[in-house]
Amino acid sequence: MYFDVRVDSGAPLGTTISNQTQVQDGSGQTVVSDDPGTDDGTDCTSTAVNCNDGDTGNDDPTDVVVSGANVFDPPTVIKTGTLGNKSVITWRQVWINSGNVEAINVRVVDPMPEHTSFVDGSLVCSPQGSSTTVRCEYDAQNNRIIWEGNIGADFNATDEDQAQNEVVIEFDTLVTESATAIENRTSGYWDRDGDGFIDDDIDSGQVAVTSQAAISLLVRVPSLSQWGGIFLVMLLAFAVFIRKRLLPA
Repeated sequence: MYFDVRVDSGAPLGTTISNQTQVQDGSGQTVVSDDPGTDDGTDCTSTAVNCNDGDTGNDDPTDVVVSGANVFDPPTVIKTGTLGNKSVITWRQVWINSGNVEAINVRVVDPMPEHTSFVDGSLVCSPQGSSTTVRCEYDAQNNRIIWEGNIGADFNATDEDQAQNEVVIEFDTLVTESATAIENRTSGYWDRDGDGFIDDDIDSGQVAVTSQAAISLLVRVPSLSQWGGIFLVMLLAFAVFIRKRLLPA
């Protein structure tokens, strides 16, 4: 048997959390669990309890010491890129709060890929369900996308179909220089300690959640339409006819 509990965000570091199981057998006697790694310094001497280690042994609870303030697990992200017409790439990322049962505060930072420029007006941020957006903008000074807001819980969801509170961020970039491939990496930071702020988590060395998508740029050979092909055949036939008329018999 196993189960999870969430440590309250106000629990001070060093707090000891104890847990012990009690089972009553058919005769009405209570059996308690013992953690061999814990010793509370007391002996089990009660006649009402079946001591695992004998009447003079220790039947100790399992103790866990709060050693860090990591209240919330990180979100997950799925990122894709699609090459459209006229060398425009549409980037799409889906953020899911899959590791928590409560909403978390998240900041997404997505620099523009090399060899591209941001297409003005293309940024769309779409929070679903209970998720909310606080900030959704193109930071022109630093040439990057920034999103910040709260992502509602979708515990254990692995993709967009399973989630109900995902946040979808989409924007376009224009390929401005010759390149064989374009890569784009997004990073996400979260309020790990649940204090309402993200900067302190970043300053403490938080490793961002990242996802990368790559687009291969293939040389596109222009193709003639059906009517263009017919016109070209007619033009060649006309050229052959004129050439025959001009040649001496």
